[in-house]
Amino acid sequence: ACAGILDSSATIKSNLEALMTSMNGEVVTNGSLWKIYPAVWRAPSKSLDEDDFRGGQTTKARRPRKELYNGVRGTFKSPDNEYQLADYPAVISDAFIAMDGKENFLDIELPFTQSAATAQRIAKILLLENRQQITTSWELKMTAWSIEAADNVQLNRTKLGWVEKYFKVKRAPTVIENGKMGVKLEMVETDPSIYDWSTDEEITIDPAPNTNLPNPMYISEPASITLESGSDLQVVDSAGQVHSQLQITIAPPVDAFVKEYQVEWLLSDGLIWNEFTIPAKDAGNTQFVLSPVFDLKTYHVRAFARSRFGAESDYVEATPHLVQGKTEDPSDVDRFTILIQPDGTRLFDAAHPLAEAD
Repeated sequence: ACAGILDSSATIKSNLEALMTSMNGEVVTNGSLWKIYPAVWRAPSKSLDEDDFRGGQTTKARRPRKELYNGVRGTFKSPDNEYQLADYPAVISDAFIAMDGKENFLDIELPFTQSAATAQRIAKILLLENRQQITTSWELKMTAWSIEAADNVQLNRTKLGWVEKYFKVKRAPTVIENGKMGVKLEMVETDPSIYDWSTDEEITIDPAPNTNLPNPMYISEPASITLESGSDLQVVDSAGQVHSQLQITIAPPVDAFVKEYQVEWLLSDGLIWNEFTIPAKDAGNTQFVLSPVFDLKTYHVRAFARSRFGAESDYVEATPHLVQGKTEDPSDVDRFTILIQPDGTRLFDAAHPLAEAD
């Protein structure tokens, strides 16, 4: 059931998206006609093969690694919590974690769902949809004109070994090329088993939780990473050489269990990430410098948090940074004085805010 409150001051788009969370639904519009589809299996509307080709086709076998997840967790409107947001039992695949080598969760809020079982069913669908990784785009004749976004189709492609393989249509624009009309279908693989559900799969929420403290075996990622360089961060070594530095600032996650950060950096033309570990501050941002660094080189920096119990967060990556140091205009001097001596000579004295190396 869909149950919740809509804010009339919110946009139609945001309200519609909130409603769709209650069924992991899709909205398809074709001019003035709107169609809403819940997350249930629908029989394929058409079977396609090479005879329907008007042009070429492209296929990708895998999603980028950062877009894959092996667990889904989040919150729903719990009747046991006076209909305030509460965690529903996470849906986790040990098999997917083993394949990926690390836990990676999708966090999803279900503000219009009041059943823990429904929340878990939605989470399972989201997880299994994500693991269907093949995407393909076919340029077709007008024989595919009746196919719409959100339809399921069956594809036959001898070279790829596809025989009546199920795909879901994500986009189905009509195109005109060289004076001829056709259809371009953008599709992702799917399967009826994604939508299967049994009450045996439901995990019951503990009616008397042992504690309301945060889970010590989970840690969220750092809030942000910022990079800074410039003449103010230069140092002079004992031989009088000036070196640029890269200041890295990590804003802490919301968790109270952070022990340290693993920081990794890579030059834009490099191949191997360099890594080191730094202790986290008890409060506030953790700040340190990478030194020396190359001027006019772009640095990529990423980091994850590690808890006192060994749990590790997801990575957070900073915006790539072009180092400015010796190539930057120098800052103003702190002072400049001229002393006229009795014999008419002049002494000049100036101070510049350039830090000295240890």
